[in-house]
Amino acid sequence: MKKYFKSRRRINVLKIFKSTMYVFLLMGILLLSKNLLNFKLIESNREFIDYLLNSSNLVNSNFKTNFDYLFKKTGVNNPSNMIKNVFTTEYEKGDIIIMNYAENKEQNEVEVNNEVEQNNEVEVTNKVEQNNEPIVYIYNTHQGEEYVGGNVINGGRLLKEKLDSVGVPSIFEEADILDFMRVNNYNHAQSYIASSYYIKETLNNFNNLKLIIDFHRDSAPKSSTTTVINGKECARVLFVVGLEHDNYKVNLDLANKLNNMINSKYSTLSRGVMQKEGPGVNGIYNQNLSSNMILLEFGAEENTFLEVSNTIDLIKDIIKEYIDEEKN
Repeated sequence: MKKYFKSRRRINVLKIFKSTMYVFLLMGILLLSKNLLNFKLIESNREFIDYLLNSSNLVNSNFKTNFDYLFKKTGVNNPSNMIKNVFTTEYEKGDIIIMNYAENKEQNEVEVNNEVEQNNEVEVTNKVEQNNEPIVYIYNTHQGEEYVGGNVINGGRLLKEKLDSVGVPSIFEEADILDFMRVNNYNHAQSYIASSYYIKETLNNFNNLKLIIDFHRDSAPKSSTTTVINGKECARVLFVVGLEHDNYKVNLDLANKLNNMINSKYSTLSRGVMQKEGPGVNGIYNQNLSSNMILLEFGAEENTFLEVSNTIDLIKDIIKEYIDEEKN
């Protein structure tokens, strides 16, 4: 009798084990079927590499920081670009790829135009809202500059909205200049080369621009970039003029005029006009492209976006006054 019951118990355990294995096998088949239903063929090497770069851990911010640090130590600036350059044969060396701001933000898709004319002029499609014929054009050469609670892109858009609200039709550059630089393997020092392509196209498209603003943020201490006006903390502004082109005096006169207009109403809002030339600086800042161009620093990295917003509220009225004078 004891042997009989031992044998029965051994058989029951075996049956339970087999049943469990069948359940796991069934679950594996179901998961595999689900993945097969979602399977999508990749039609080209470029699409395959783009998929790897966009879906891999490289886009994870923490991992990317450590990953980039490791590669910087070994002398490689951008491992993602290295992979693309190895596997992508669509673009010839020297081609300029213009990458516009993603309209579909959820999928992070961008439009690319890499048609370069023989005279090396690039066809660029600007993603700008057009209400009336614009008078002011706003863009950010350094789109990565941030505030506490915002960035210069937010600031540029807000300035455009504020100017529109007081009857100064404006456009804001929505092109992803950082992505343009990444695709073309540009470093930070080449930022002004990148933004120049979009500036040139905007100048070709709009002939009535009275003011072009490169919206930046400084890196000075907050104690020197903050003031109180009408009971509100405001980020102070700073004009920067490059002296390393033939017509810099026209840009300098424009900066001085706007600076004087600011000082006449808000004596502490402006930090003045900084003239830059020599080793270690750009010295031009694309101001050779138009006599109506200024580079304006709004606050610094320690300023809050609210402080920047308060400044924009004041600056919009100065710009409107300047535009009205130019019309007369």
